[in-house]
Amino acid sequence: MTIFSVGPVEMYPRTRTILGTQEPYFRTPEFSADVLAAKDAFLTCVNAPAQAKFALLTASGSGAMEAAVSNLVAPGDGCLVVNAGSFGARFVDLVSHAGARLTEIKLPFLEGDLTPAILAEAYDQAVANGEGAALKALFIQGCETSSGRLFDLATIGAFCADHGMLFVVDAVSAFLCDEVDMQAQHIDLVLTASQKALACTPGISLVAAGPRAVETIQRNHDHAPRYLDLVTCFINMERGQTPFTCPVANVLAVKDRLQDIASRGVADEIAIHAARAASFRQAIAALPGRPFALPAIPLSNSCTPLVFAAGSADPDNPAPKGAKEVYRRLRYDYDLTLCPSGGANADRVLRVGHMGNLSTLDYDALITALKEVLA
Repeated sequence: MTIFSVGPVEMYPRTRTILGTQEPYFRTPEFSADVLAAKDAFLTCVNAPAQAKFALLTASGSGAMEAAVSNLVAPGDGCLVVNAGSFGARFVDLVSHAGARLTEIKLPFLEGDLTPAILAEAYDQAVANGEGAALKALFIQGCETSSGRLFDLATIGAFCADHGMLFVVDAVSAFLCDEVDMQAQHIDLVLTASQKALACTPGISLVAAGPRAVETIQRNHDHAPRYLDLVTCFINMERGQTPFTCPVANVLAVKDRLQDIASRGVADEIAIHAARAASFRQAIAALPGRPFALPAIPLSNSCTPLVFAAGSADPDNPAPKGAKEVYRRLRYDYDLTLCPSGGANADRVLRVGHMGNLSTLDYDALITALKEVLA
């Protein structure tokens, strides 16, 4: 089975070896050195500013999203949240649950772009609602994983800097696939997870917080949850440890991947994903009679969304046209797993991932299988 999902993804041989060994005891100087090496490599990869803090959480990416919100937002704070899909909606839920005065910037799922004019309109709406200078932060995905939509973080970050807002980026799918640069893009807090382009097992999230975010987190410490308390995480990280038990082998695998990427340069890793995405998109454009198209939105290098025009074919029809049937045929007839969608988009959107240990031969096999399934 070859996995073209958007997480977990195909792991690299060295990662498999690390994860297959006996986990060491972790409250030791040796493990602390490994954690601090992971910290240094991650902060390098996101070009974190001086004095940035780092947290390693035993949690999925959603856990890191909740940590960001619950440590940065106090009841009554004004926040902007961009909602362009299921993960944007998750930020909406988390910020609302934190008791913030929420202004939601909702974009059509597979249409349009987040322009400066839309940002300005949302900001003005928040001001008109009485928030004004109390607007604290803007929350957004670098890549909305449910659609593959890529956001212009540099433009949005500059807007936040000009308006005195913290810029919080969920880069779970964007990290290592697209540019994520805290200094160049004015990012105050960025988070990612282990099962995407890092190609490790799920269960670890990485958080980097710049000085402005750290100051806010420290000021809000009385409101912070216990398990996701970033202040406590930052303090423990000074000695290379986490406050609670972590998935030790996965930490070592993440450290290994981060060090390798940092040594080569993050631009090299981004270029790998960009080349995969461009090659696959060019190949599917040449497929005759394909029942899907790419949406007219900026796309991340992390995945390619295939948007189907029709619903599922009749079971007796040998030429399935819907996303669910194409997914089923590829998985069970060809041992190729794509990433399905849920809800209203279950038969409309399939995503092909470009992360992990995938080769040109893997994509050649996928294209061949698609031709046969769609024939």
